[in-house]
Amino acid sequence: QPDKLSYIEGQALDLTGMELIAVMNDGTEKPVITGYTVSGYTAMPGMDTVTLSYLGKSVSFQVETRAKTVVELSLSSAPEKTEYVEGQSFDPTGMRIVATYDNGDVEVVQNYVVSGFDSTPGYKTLTISYGGKCVSISITVVARVITDFRIVSYPTKQEYLQYESLDLTGLTVEAIYNDGIIEEVTDYQIVGFSSNVGTHTVSVAYKGWVQTFTINVSPRVLTHI
Repeated sequence: QPDKLSYIEGQALDLTGMELIAVMNDGTEKPVITGYTVSGYTAMPGMDTVTLSYLGKSVSFQVETRAKTVVELSLSSAPEKTEYVEGQSFDPTGMRIVATYDNGDVEVVQNYVVSGFDSTPGYKTLTISYGGKCVSISITVVARVITDFRIVSYPTKQEYLQYESLDLTGLTVEAIYNDGIIEEVTDYQIVGFSSNVGTHTVSVAYKGWVQTFTINVSPRVLTHI
């Protein structure tokens, strides 16, 4: 039998030490160096029966293969996104995790587990785990804040008669956040409206941001009796 009968998943069959002897019908023996075939070895975990065949005859022996295990996990390249806005999910795009196995295999792995991420503001250390080994990366989560506030469409009614009430029909305002999301705002505050005669600046306020538009109030006059 060969010297090596125990393998790690993925290793090639090693027949070092094996002596294959052909016994002829006249009782003579001769070593078989070439010309035989080898079958039955899968390199997968479990027991394999390896068969050596030569001129229609065969002989077998068993080998055992155990599953390969990870001996080292490394970060080949960091994720493209390392700064997040509160509420965003982890994005592994660009991240390459490399596993080194005890059989010498080195491969980029995909089905790793990420722990330690949450979307609350702060500095985070994430742990990437695979095959019993882990590697860490750092990311930062910043608070979600408004970066711009704007009036998209102004009220349809901008000319008033004295003592009329404010009509905001047609007014649309939006808040733009640092995560790039644009949201329509409906819970704004209105300041500056007056039904007195004159031109008035009306302010639309939301979380410290203000935009304005003007209205004109004309006096009520008698048209006929």
